[in-house]
Amino acid sequence: MASQGSTHICIRLARREAGTAATACAVLAGLGLGNLPEALDGARAALAVPGGPSGGFDLRGGAARARAAVAELRAMGIAGCRAGVGPQRVLAVLAADLAEPEAVLALTRADVPGTLWPQPVERLWGVGPAAAAMLRGEGAATVGDLVAQGPGWLRARLGARSHAIWSAALGRDHTPATERGRRGA
Repeated sequence: MASQGSTHICIRLARREAGTAATACAVLAGLGLGNLPEALDGARAALAVPGGPSGGFDLRGGAARARAAVAELRAMGIAGCRAGVGPQRVLAVLAADLAEPEAVLALTRADVPGTLWPQPVERLWGVGPAAAAMLRGEGAATVGDLVAQGPGWLRARLGARSHAIWSAALGRDHTPATERGRRGA
């Protein structure tokens, strides 16, 4: 797992097409930032950029690199890409999902209540259609509703996977890197 001082970049492709996530990974790798990018699913690729000499999250540098990746993909004929930047992967992925096509959006932990909590619960990784329907039926239609209910309420409904979903709802990502590629989108 990348250190706390990392900047995460996620590229969201407009469509799931064979090879495009691999192409997005190649573009991210071509930025020469040290770490290898990872295809999260058929429509997303992500990269953790280690903190610079001063350490910590680099919003401007991450956004500039993300813009360069989106421009390169567009030049390759892969239109409609969007990118997200954040201090943790969960925030970069959410930002990429919320960004307008051809744009870059950055989210920090301070943005979580105003940006993530109004979103529907299925916006969280690990909450598929069946879990979303169950949570909505129990009174948690938005991420904010889920947070208001508390971690015990969520655990009683979703069991062991509730920890990762709860962390994501708070804008935290503690999932080991080896498990990230297997999570649903």
